[in-house]
Amino acid sequence: MKLIKNILKILFFIFYPIFCYSIEITLNGSYANSYSTSYQYTKTSYGLDIGFPLNQFMELNSGQTYTNEIYTYTDDYKKYLISKGNILPAGNLTQEYDTTDSYANLSIGLFNYYFSPSIYGGVLNRKSKFKDYFGQVSEEETPLTWDAGAALSIRMGRHFKLKITYRISPSGVSSPSGSPYYDNSYWGGITLSF
Repeated sequence: MKLIKNILKILFFIFYPIFCYSIEITLNGSYANSYSTSYQYTKTSYGLDIGFPLNQFMELNSGQTYTNEIYTYTDDYKKYLISKGNILPAGNLTQEYDTTDSYANLSIGLFNYYFSPSIYGGVLNRKSKFKDYFGQVSEEETPLTWDAGAALSIRMGRHFKLKITYRISPSGVSSPSGSPYYDNSYWGGITLSF
């Protein structure tokens, strides 16, 4: 009888979060707008992350993020390109990048505390779309690759957390010397636990 009680205590300790919170949904996003002498840069990102607690120290996460980047070039820059012999379309000169990342990760950390740090790693699938000055669209899908990062959740109430996440993943592009470039991103969001 004592052995059964001890086994039940161990199982309850390991699987407590499953009974407490069976799912966590995080809505996140970011916005950036900057200017240079030749263009205006606007970046909008948003995403949805669903977490399934395995125990107090592990969680499976799956989600998708979408990023839109727009470069709107100044009239002076457009005139400069035309003076160099380039033929450009009428109207605003813009380039646009759309990126969709789908991922699945295993997170390890201290969950269900007021401050919950964690690290994670998993797989990432990236689809990119580029629209040039003339409206020509090219699409690319990066082969399945890895991603990793860290997160910090701060409990704001019984069912809400503020979550800050850092992610690193291969960009699929290499330098002239052959060493790979990596994409780094920071996200902030609200997590609903129920």
